[in-house]
Amino acid sequence: DLSKSIPLELQYAGETPFSIGQLGDEVVNSSNMGGVYGFDGKRWKLIRNSLKGVSFQLYSMLNWYDKLLIAQYPTGNLFEYDGKELRHLEDSPPVMPGVSSQAREAQTTGIYGGDLYVGVWPWSELWKYDAHGDSWKFMKRMFERPEITDEMVHPYEDLIRAYNEKNEVDIVWNSWGQRVTGLLPMGDALYLSVSAKGCPERDMRLQFLHEDAVYNEYRSVFRLTKPGCISAPIKWTGEPTELQFRVTDSEVTILQDGQILGSALVGIEAASRVKVSEITWAHGVFGRLKGSIQERSVE
Repeated sequence: DLSKSIPLELQYAGETPFSIGQLGDEVVNSSNMGGVYGFDGKRWKLIRNSLKGVSFQLYSMLNWYDKLLIAQYPTGNLFEYDGKELRHLEDSPPVMPGVSSQAREAQTTGIYGGDLYVGVWPWSELWKYDAHGDSWKFMKRMFERPEITDEMVHPYEDLIRAYNEKNEVDIVWNSWGQRVTGLLPMGDALYLSVSAKGCPERDMRLQFLHEDAVYNEYRSVFRLTKPGCISAPIKWTGEPTELQFRVTDSEVTILQDGQILGSALVGIEAASRVKVSEITWAHGVFGRLKGSIQERSVE
């Protein structure tokens, strides 16, 4: 009911929501002009002022332990929000060697196997952060073409600019930059999708798109796996429910009220580490549990 809504008067006409996240009881809303706002259900607060004409866009928000991580353009880094201030995490993730450090966009964030994954445009870089080792690892560039270079910012930028000049047209020169547009854990895998910046169709005016091998890279979905990882949705019951996490020498299984939600293979070496691990209840890699634990045990 919009008549009961609590509006926030913005600084500029045309300022619209861009990405939305939540930390504790606060919803965090960013705008296309770099504004960041917090809402606790009763009132809004300003976290960062919008500024027209200055690039500062936030593409995704992810709960990570007790912080909210926010993927940003044009640094290609993450920002961190702790409920009080927004802080730039420089070189998180770093720049892939051999490409320009300009106009980078950390677009997607995801958690899989206890690690943080970040997808970065325009060279479709996939990075992994190990919280226990406090280190970033470059996983893979998700495209094979064209060869990387630091002489231009975006893939195929030189070819598009040359075509524009020759034919007196105005194709957006970074349209075929390369994004990691999706990072979704499901079952025993992390699914990863890629795309161009914003192209509704294959532009046959551009010679490089005549090659199926080039064009098909923009339509790919990847499946990343690691032994012993399983993701499954919990069923809502409206009343107290029991979750079990079973680890054997060969398998890890999640059960709810005795019903299996999912399972995955796990090696003996990984399974043996569970016996000496410290169990953290209600506060872990995904943030604080928004609920109460009535009973817990480890066998």
